[in-house]
Amino acid sequence: MTTKKKKRLSTFAIWASILGFVVGVIALVVAIILSSSSAKQIDEVKKEVINFNPLTRDKVLQEKEKMLADQGTRLAEKEKKIKELEKAVAESCASTAQERQEAQAELSKGNTGKIQEVFKKSIARKCGFLAADYYQLGNAYFVDKKPDYRAALAAYREADRLSPGNAEYLNMIGVIYRELGQYGQAKDYLERALAIREKVLAADHPNLATSYNNLSLIYQDLGRMDKALTFQLKALKIKEKVLGADHPDLASSYNNLSLIYRSLGHLDKALAFQLKANKIYEAVLESNHPLRATSYNNLSSIYQDLGQLDQALAFQLKALAMREKVLAADHPSLATAYNNLSMIYQALGRLDRALAFQLKTSDIFEKVLGPDHPDLASSYNNLSMIYRSLGRMDKALTFQLKALKIKEKVLGADHPDLAGSYNNLSLIYRSLGRLDQALGYGRRAVAILEKLFPHGHPNLDIMRQNLAIIEAEAGKKKK
Repeated sequence: MTTKKKKRLSTFAIWASILGFVVGVIALVVAIILSSSSAKQIDEVKKEVINFNPLTRDKVLQEKEKMLADQGTRLAEKEKKIKELEKAVAESCASTAQERQEAQAELSKGNTGKIQEVFKKSIARKCGFLAADYYQLGNAYFVDKKPDYRAALAAYREADRLSPGNAEYLNMIGVIYRELGQYGQAKDYLERALAIREKVLAADHPNLATSYNNLSLIYQDLGRMDKALTFQLKALKIKEKVLGADHPDLASSYNNLSLIYRSLGHLDKALAFQLKANKIYEAVLESNHPLRATSYNNLSSIYQDLGQLDQALAFQLKALAMREKVLAADHPSLATAYNNLSMIYQALGRLDRALAFQLKTSDIFEKVLGPDHPDLASSYNNLSMIYRSLGRMDKALTFQLKALKIKEKVLGADHPDLAGSYNNLSLIYRSLGRLDQALGYGRRAVAILEKLFPHGHPNLDIMRQNLAIIEAEAGKKKK
């Protein structure tokens, strides 16, 4: 392997966008119209194309190697922790040379059971620095090919209890909380880690860039794109100063900025930064490296937003082909590829293909995610909208209510994803003729977006148009 291929990657996030696009809407409408049997049904569909909500293609967060977190962040963190584990095992005071050798061999295969035993033994004998042993035990749970994130969290928290004020311990607690979808707690720990690092590190230290990046990811999760952009630009400034022009860590920041600009609707900037990231990845990474697949996925998503569906499908199929070669059948990143293909086929009006791929997505998520994980909610939302397009309102309502139950539990009261589910329920109840419920959910959706977006924002305008149509219909019904 070349020196370039051996470069380790910094954390970054891939935030799958919540925006839809007009071309996809038109394709869906055509498919529904072709299956309609009455002029009244056609009129209803034509009315909804004008008022279709871009948030109905709900996000499924990208690339979680554990329970679906961004792949780049997970990969970079795991590579860093593997290096730490290799060193720590070699220096362990509670294992024989043979045990260390066996643990190292298993680690190279992605299995950390023997490494966990090494540090549990060290903890029991108290022959090393106890906090450090708990920290390494957390790392072992974290990097395993079937990671135990709750066990990792318990170990990291014990390390923090034994040695308070360690920025690395705090940072990893924040990382794990984010993996578990507990964004508020993740933000608290990451802010504490940053405060320590800003006091003790030089202004251009790479660990400071890592903290800025991690907080950027959390603000993306919370829908605060302004703060996400601010922190990501801070991370980029450090990386541009200390890294080479073709360093993969720099590509990570380009990728992250692309995702933020995409979520803000600046598709020209999003495409430009993603192409810069992709150029570096193709130059320095192996042909089947997961970050190349991630970049192809992101380019697919941007081209999808731009309405260039042929380009979107081509890049997504490239990403899927790479993932199917190297990932287990129930790997979350494979579920992400299935989800994204589902979205493209939905935009093309091929609802049978869209449904098949989205069912694959939800099957994997139900196996590997907790029952309250936001990404599972996103898949339920997507299934709901496909069933709605197929005219199967009973299924659409069932899955949208399942999505809403999770979102109301784990997201903030003003999160845009929550507005998306409220709007989607409003549309479903309208289709069912239950206008009072449609009005209630529509008003809640608009109220959230009025707090988040400026006047004239396309998402807000479309939700307002949806609500105006329902209010008009309800008024006619009362007369």
